[in-house]
Amino acid sequence: MSGKFNDLTIVIPTLNEAEAIGKVLEEILSKGIPRENIIVVDGGSTDGTIEIVKSKGIKLIIQEGKGKADAIRTVTKYVRAPYVILMDGDYTYPAEHIPELYEKIKQGYDLVIGARQYSENTQPFIYRLGNKILTKFFNMLFGVNLSDVLSGMYIVKTEILKELMFETRNFGIESEIVAHVVSTTKSS
Repeated sequence: MSGKFNDLTIVIPTLNEAEAIGKVLEEILSKGIPRENIIVVDGGSTDGTIEIVKSKGIKLIIQEGKGKADAIRTVTKYVRAPYVILMDGDYTYPAEHIPELYEKIKQGYDLVIGARQYSENTQPFIYRLGNKILTKFFNMLFGVNLSDVLSGMYIVKTEILKELMFETRNFGIESEIVAHVVSTTKSS
């Protein structure tokens, strides 16, 4: 690996993302991320996701267990780069923001979250409301001021992922990662 992103791995957990994963991978590659810096962790897709990933020449790992948390736990065994960008494979997060996240973490942060910009087409109102309530509760609990604790696109130091206990299942992993970073930062 050489170039600007040689210390970065992009990790994409998938489960039946055939409609979007090809677009996601093409957009990531268009940002200058080498293929060898991308890992797709699949949770048992049956819709052609695996075949699309392989056709793009991207490393594919079959996850151990079920759910997003197990996908991330599985991939920590394979990541060697100091930084990991985790992003959903459903094309809800634009890869155009990868360089921004990367530049931000290089400034010394442990975690940088890509907050979603909502519109009517991105997420149903009830989910937006739930996320807003959970984020507000998280901010009160930890004394922080985040705008999207459940974002599906963020960059984190690999060592932090390897410290996690992976106590949550499925999509709670994002809040577990943020809680870990916030609690270890405040205690040091």
